[in-house]
Parts: sequence; structure tokens; C-alpha cells
Amino acid sequence: MSLLARRRLAEEETRTRGGAYLRARITKGEDVMQRRLTAALALGLWSCGGGGGATDAGADTTAAQDTTAAPATGVADTGAQDTTAPQDTAPPLDTPPPTDAGLRPGNNDRAMTFGGRARTYILHVPMSYRPGVALPLVLAYHGGNGTARNFAGRGFSEEADRRGFLVAYPQGVGAPGEPTGTWNAMHCCGVAFTTQVDDVGFTRALVADIAGVVTVDRRRVYATGHSNGAMFSHRLAAEAPDLVAAFGVYAGTIGGRDSPMETMDRVPPSPATPVPALLIHGRLDTHVPYDGGHGPEAAGMRVDLPLSRSASFWVSADGCGATPMTAMAPGGAATRDSYPGCRAGSALQVVSLARGTHSWPTTAADNFDATGAITDFVLGFTHP
Repeated sequence: MSLLARRRLAEEETRTRGGAYLRARITKGEDVMQRRLTAALALGLWSCGGGGGATDAGADTTAAQDTTAAPATGVADTGAQDTTAPQDTAPPLDTPPPTDAGLRPGNNDRAMTFGGRARTYILHVPMSYRPGVALPLVLAYHGGNGTARNFAGRGFSEEADRRGFLVAYPQGVGAPGEPTGTWNAMHCCGVAFTTQVDDVGFTRALVADIAGVVTVDRRRVYATGHSNGAMFSHRLAAEAPDLVAAFGVYAGTIGGRDSPMETMDRVPPSPATPVPALLIHGRLDTHVPYDGGHGPEAAGMRVDLPLSRSASFWVSADGCGATPMTAMAPGGAATRDSYPGCRAGSALQVVSLARGTHSWPTTAADNFDATGAITDFVLGFTHP
């Protein structure tokens, strides 16, 4: 057998094993991910998923990059940070063929128009993609005054290559001439909030645009985000439960007020159907405070709801029991609350990091791999 033939055979065997693994993980009514997290917690193995290796080097820059604290017109990302995100230019000779639309495995820059605005996103296609074979899609939303390219360095692309799913990194709306952007999360943030950008509608159009160039399993579309991107992920899941099969976020709240002058909290409506949720937050967050209120490093006069309010929102929306089962990592570095009895095979888990800040958690910096944990969780669910 020729070397090329052996390579193709090995590649096909890898793809087959990966597909079987993914199908086994995404089974209606199964709670495999919750059991895995439980076992990991009991053993102190918080870095489940192993996806944080590629993001460790940038851990200390996350607070500067993904901050809802920067002014709406300010540039929280530096040009150097944006350019460090790897961009595929030429695939190796033995990579899979082009996708349905000629896209290559790796990062592909895409553009579209929605609501009269030019919008952009990065679409990461895994090595295992084959035209006509539907794959799950993860929508990954950067933080306030951040960029899609920077958030693409948080490790989700590496997870996608290992597990066989698509990742889209959409770019939020910013001030004219600014490379950064924000998301309209009802009470926050920046230009997207002040001009009331329809980011939920944009997301629906985004998924349709992606489905026009690669084959998407529309029953397995997920959301994740950081800070303002996490806030928007809450809103997206609440307003589009028919689109989002599950979501997992870090350092974002369900709602709040644009200023202390407001008398009513801005919170999304309860979703028509349950949506599985994994909420992760650091107790030392000074941008989006764990216990709510105005963070000392938050932009303007914004007031965020506490993590407990986010949890109670999803307890009600998912029909879960009000009293969680609590497990603590050795040394008390992290606590996980799992809410029982959620309706329709849904789930709600809340992870509190005792020393977590606003920076995206990694194994090296926090002994917790947020990227791997979120990926593990969301891939365990599918729409009926």
C-alpha cells in the first residue's frame, strides 16, 4: 500500500472514531457531561477537556481584552493581541478537500450584511469536515470592546479540531473606524446597546449564512461567550431557544440596569422551552461583580445582577429544583452547584471560582479549563 493510501486510510479511521465518539456524546436525555464533571470535581481534576493549552499564554491579557469596562469608543484590544491569533494560510498537503463552498479547514474570514450593516465573522472548519456531513456549530461571542480574532485564541478551535464541530466567532458592532465591538445584552454594552442593534436577529442570519456554505446540524447549535459576550449569550438563549440547544459562559450576567437611575432591571423574557446552561464566574471579578452591583472597573454607571439572579432565572426557565447539589474541589478553589430535576432533559450547573477574576480561566492560571468545561457541557445536548 502506498504512503498516500496509508495516510488516507488512517485519516478515515480517525474520522470514523471521532464521529462515533461525538454521536455517543450527543444523545437525547443523557447526562454524560454532568457525570464527567462530577467525577472530575471529586478527583480535583478541574481541567476537564484539556482544551486550555493553546490559551494559557494569553490568560493575563484577557481582562484587558474582554472588558465591559472600556469606554464604548475605546480600544481594549491592542493590535498586537489581534494579530497573534493564528490564521490559516495554506493547509498541509494531506488535509481534507475543500468544503461545500470551497472553504478550507481552519479559520476562514467571512462577511455578510444584516440590518443595513456590514458584519464579519471568522468560521473555523475542523480537519474532519466532509461536504454533506452535518456538524455541530458553536457560536463564540467575544467580550465588550473585543474582537472575534482575539477570542478565537481561547482554545475553541483546537477543541473543534479534536472533537469535530464548527466554530463561528462573530464580530460585534463598534464605533465607526474602531476595530472592536460590543453586543446588545439589554442593559449593556457600548454602541450595540446605545443603538439597539438586533444581535439576536443577526445571529439567526449568521447561522443561515454559515449553513449556506457548510453543512450544519441545526439541532446542535450552541453559544458561549465572555463578559459582554456572555451577557448576550444569556439573552440569545432566552429569546431563541429554538436555535440554541445549550450554552455555557464565563463572567456574564443575565441582566441589570444601564445606570443606578433606572428603577427596573432589564432581563430577557423567559424562554418558551428549557435551555441547558453552564454558568461560570470568578468571585474576584471587578468588571462584572460576582455579587452584582457596579464593578470598580466597569464602564459607565452600569449595574449588573449577581450570579445568583442568573441562576434563579434559569432554575425557573428550565424547571429545575431550587436546591442544588453542591460539590467543592479540594482546597475550596472551586464550587459547582448542580440543580436537579430540570425539565425535558435540560440541566443547570453553576461553577464559582474562589480566586477567579475577569480573565478567561485556563488550566495554567486557574487550574480550571473553561474552554474544555464549556465544550464538554454543551456537546452533551441536542434539540429534540
